[in-house]
Formats: sequence, C-alpha cells, structure tokens
Amino acid sequence: MQQYYIKQPALGTIVELVIYTKLSQEKVDSINNLFWKKIYSFERRFSRFIPDSELSRFNRNAGLKFYTSKEFNEILNKAKHYSSLSKGLYNPFILPALQKAGYLNSKVKEFKNDPVDDYSNRSVLNINKLEVKEDWARIPYGGAIDLGGIGKGFLADQLGNLLDKKVEGFWISLGGDMVFKAHSKEIKIAIANGIKQSETIGFYHPRLGSLDNIASSGPNQRKGQKKLKKWHHLIDPRTLKPAQTNVQLVSVVSDCCSSSDILASVIAIDMEFGLKLINIFKVRSLVIQYSENNLLKYRYLGKNLNFSDNIEKSNIIKLDNEKIK
Repeated sequence: MQQYYIKQPALGTIVELVIYTKLSQEKVDSINNLFWKKIYSFERRFSRFIPDSELSRFNRNAGLKFYTSKEFNEILNKAKHYSSLSKGLYNPFILPALQKAGYLNSKVKEFKNDPVDDYSNRSVLNINKLEVKEDWARIPYGGAIDLGGIGKGFLADQLGNLLDKKVEGFWISLGGDMVFKAHSKEIKIAIANGIKQSETIGFYHPRLGSLDNIASSGPNQRKGQKKLKKWHHLIDPRTLKPAQTNVQLVSVVSDCCSSSDILASVIAIDMEFGLKLINIFKVRSLVIQYSENNLLKYRYLGKNLNFSDNIEKSNIIKLDNEKIK
C-alpha cells in the first residue's frame, strides 16, 4: 500500500491530505484533483473575505429574499440546528461583534489588507431571525452572518464522505478540524499543547476502517490587537465580547466534524456550560486543556486517548458522565 502526502494553503490555513491506497498513480491524481477542486470551490463560495462569494452577497442583501445554492441552504439549516442545540452559545449572527472586536480582515498575510464588508455597526441577532426555506433564505436588514464556526467542519465531513469509498485509508487536516479513516492500528492523531502548539500532550486513537473525526478550538487560534486591546475570535454571544475563559484548547470527537467543531468552540467559551451539552452532541471523546493556578490542566472523556509521559498525572482529570449531565 502506498502513501501519498499533499499540502497546500487554503481556508486561511495549511490543508493537508494523506492517502493510503493500492490504486494506480493515475487514479490517485484524479482523486487529488477532485479533492482540491472541492476545497477551493467551497472557499470561493463561502468565505466572508471574498467580496463576490455567496456568503458576502447574502449579507449584502440583508432584508431581501436571497435565492441560495443547495449547499448554502444545507449549511444555513445546520447552523440553525446547532445554534438551537447549543442554547445560542453558537450563533452565526455573531459577525458584527467579531468585527467590532478586531477580526475584520483575513489573517492570511497575503490578503490581510484586502477590502472587506464592514458590519461592525450592525446588530447580533437571535438565530430565529434566520429564515431558511427550500431554495431561499433571508436575514433582517441590520444583521450579518459568519460561517467560521461551522464551515470547516461542514467541509471536512463532505471531504470525508468523498474519500471514504475511494481509498483504503486517509486523513485530512483543515487546520483545527480533521477527518480520517484509519486503515491500521498504528494511525494515531496528535493533540497539540494548548499554549505551546508545537508540542504534543497526547494522542487520539481513531476507530479502524470507518470515518472518524476530531475538531479543536481555543482562543489562541485566531487573535490580534486593536487599539492596544487584545482580542481573540471566540466571541461570547451573551456579552458580545471575546470570551473571558481559562480554556486554552478543546478537542472533541463526535458523530461528525460539524458537531465536533461547534461544541469545541462552545466549551472553549464556557467550559461548564459546554460540558452539559456533551450528551446532546453525542461526544465520544474529549480533551480540555485549561489554566488553573498557573498550571495547564486536562479534563478528558473517552477510552481511546492517552497522554504523554511528561505530563503530571495529578493534572489529568477524568470526567464523570453522570456529574455533567
């Protein structure tokens, strides 16, 4: 079985694809072309940093009925669903507060000075203000949405389904979101240190022979400074400001990457609140890295995790499902 490794910049990060297969080079090339076409098409259509994307045009037409593509309609319906599941702690209408905090332009160096639509003076609306019908959608004038909280997870699920029946094994990394099919017990997914992300705190051992995923989120992934005031991209919808949190990084495994992605961000915003949702989100494994008394501590759930030997065992706390329901 051959291993093929390809990486390219996309989606504001480095996208990585590893394929394990007995297929010919010609067939691998065909799969690879289809994979990257899907990624760049998705980015072109749903990035808020691209002026003519479907998302940008949708926000620009706030107040009007907007005829949506099938894929955009599906994303919007999922956004409504997960906003309801998270009791509003995930809210795609958060864009005005996100821009007001400082996350206006792309964090990609080559595009950070490109002009973008500024909605920082618009309002953060309740999710019930998002209308989604069979072939159209509408938001009220004065609102704007961002797909940053769900987009990569949604795309990761699509890419996983694309490759699942084509190759014996693979893993895909879209920055903090990963989807994979492990063909060997030797495959394991490293979990980065929430503060020193070049270091590893342990590993997740995926299910063999079937689709699996892991998504990570934390305040250190997108951050900056505006008028001498530091900000990060995790906005608390209850305060409309960057979340005051001691969580450094959350890694979640659930039924799909969309669900894992959203819950990871929710827990990073409010750990105790987010932990009450793990059964609703059908979590199978979970690692929370958080600061306490100047120490990095860990809370975890799942039997398919192991921590590095250099981590103090006293700082590792196993979660009790009964206590967090």
